[in-house]
Amino acid sequence: MTKSRVAASALTDPGKAIRAAPITGRSVPAKWPDQESAPIHIAFYGEAPGRYGADRTLCPFWGDKVARVLYRALRGAGVASWEGGSEVLGLLGMELVERGLIPTFNGIMLSNAFDRCPAASPTRIRPPSKAELNSNENQTRVLGELRAAQARGCRTIIALGKVAGDMLGHLTKAELSQADQPKMEVIVRPHPSALGLMQSNRHRAPGYKLVELEDDWVNTTVAIIRSVLARAQDRATTTTIV
Repeated sequence: MTKSRVAASALTDPGKAIRAAPITGRSVPAKWPDQESAPIHIAFYGEAPGRYGADRTLCPFWGDKVARVLYRALRGAGVASWEGGSEVLGLLGMELVERGLIPTFNGIMLSNAFDRCPAASPTRIRPPSKAELNSNENQTRVLGELRAAQARGCRTIIALGKVAGDMLGHLTKAELSQADQPKMEVIVRPHPSALGLMQSNRHRAPGYKLVELEDDWVNTTVAIIRSVLARAQDRATTTTIV
C-alpha cells in the first residue's frame, strides 16, 4: 500500500492512525498514590512500557494490551480506580490521553524493570536488552524506587513475568537485604499478556480459553493483594498495641 493510501486509510480508521504512530521512547516514571505520605504495601513491576499504552499515557500498563487484565485485578482488590467502567480498559493510550483518563492508586506503586518502550524500529517493539536492564542508570532508578517504597512500608514486590522477576529478585538480595531494614519478598506472577498466560498454562488441557486464563489470573492476583494488605493491617495493629 502506498503512503498516500495509508494516510487516507488512517483518516477513516482512527485505530489505524494509532497503530501507525511511532514509538516515543519517553521515560515512564513510577506511578504512586496522589498523597505523598500514603503508605505503600505492594510494588508492581512489569518488563517495559507497551507501545500503545504507557509509551503514550506515561502511566505503567495504562492503555497497554494487558491493562484489561491487570487493572481488573487492581480494581477488584480496591487498590486502583478511574472514571468510567470496564470499557475504559479497552481503550488505547492515545485515546485515554485524549479523554483525560488516568487511574489513581491506594497502597501500591507501579513501575517497570526498564522505563522506556524499547524500539526495534519506529513502529516495532523489542524486549529490553540485558545491557539496558543492567545499566547503572537503570538499576539506580529501580533501587531508588524500591527504597522509597520500602521507606513507606512496602514489604512485597509483585513482578509480572520472568524478566522483571529475575531482576527484582537479584536486586532485593544484593541491595535491599540490610539487617536494619525489613525483608522484601518478591512474588513472581505470570505476565498477564496472552503469550505469558498461554506459556504459563501449557500443562492445562488443550482447548482452555484465553478468557478463562485471564479470569484465573485476575482472581488469583486479587487474592494475593488482599492477603498482603491483611498482613500489613496486622503489622499496623500490632505496632499500635505495642
